Amino acid sequence: MRLYKRKKYTDEDKYGRSLLTLIDLPDEALLLILKKLDNIAVLYLFIDLNESFNKLVHDSIFTNHLTMIRCSSNGSFDRLDDHIHDRFCSQILSSIHHNIKWLDVECSSMEDVLLSTSYPNLSGLGLHNIEKGIALCIFTEETPLTHIFQDKISSLVIDVVECESSSMNDTSNSNIFAHILTLFSKLKYFDYRSSFWYQSLFEMSTTISSLILLELHIKLDKFADCLYLLDGRFDSFENVFLDICQISTPEIKELPKLKAFSLYSDLPTFQYNELIVPLLYRMVNLEELDLHLVVHCEKRFVDDYNLKYIQYH
Repeated sequence: MRLYKRKKYTDEDKYGRSLLTLIDLPDEALLLILKKLDNIAVLYLFIDLNESFNKLVHDSIFTNHLTMIRCSSNGSFDRLDDHIHDRFCSQILSSIHHNIKWLDVECSSMEDVLLSTSYPNLSGLGLHNIEKGIALCIFTEETPLTHIFQDKISSLVIDVVECESSSMNDTSNSNIFAHILTLFSKLKYFDYRSSFWYQSLFEMSTTISSLILLELHIKLDKFADCLYLLDGRFDSFENVFLDICQISTPEIKELPKLKAFSLYSDLPTFQYNELIVPLLYRMVNLEELDLHLVVHCEKRFVDDYNLKYIQYH
């Protein structure tokens, strides 16, 4: 292989600040060197450089998973430099589109990247820095991206961020989550990241469910959300990873209008303390109580002494 220099990059190009000089090396050694570089840099610098390089950089190692974003020092995501972004959208993506299985994009470049070419083998998508207003729009309305979401994506990572002017009393969080599960009909892996904790996710909607979702990563506000999540609406779950803001006893809805209550059962129960007593606690204005139960108790009889805490609750 001859000595090659790519001279057309300026000092403003972060990938072209140092002119790359590659001496006569076997493809195996060159591949090892390229694997140490960022995929975007490899494709931007070497695709169409010559036949040998072109063959190497079309390898699935460099084209299966593309991260079309820059990570800043504070952990936020930014779009690629404009000239890099433009060249990928106008030339590079279309030449490797059949190899791409996963794309990571951020909000401002999302449509440019996803609509620049077809992606016949795309199954994974990372959407980063998506403001919740935009998320509600693209997941609830018909857009040019809808067919990609519906027909292709089985794995999704999404970062939903809150703009300063947004209300803290709406139900955006649960709405976005529910609409994603409806729109992405093939979704099996879902990593849902939201920057706002204040809103309970599952108690806002009874329609949140999935029959095919296998793995979920999610931040939750309350422990009650965990109970909603595991109440059977996601029967297909195999792996669940939760980050819960606060773990405390779930709030129990009182029954203030109930004045009399009678409960009759011939079959024995071992769950008197776990089920019956919490139910009675909800009857804050109860005047008449009639229990006919066969209860297995380890420590004492169920009598007036046992019920006095309910009377004074």
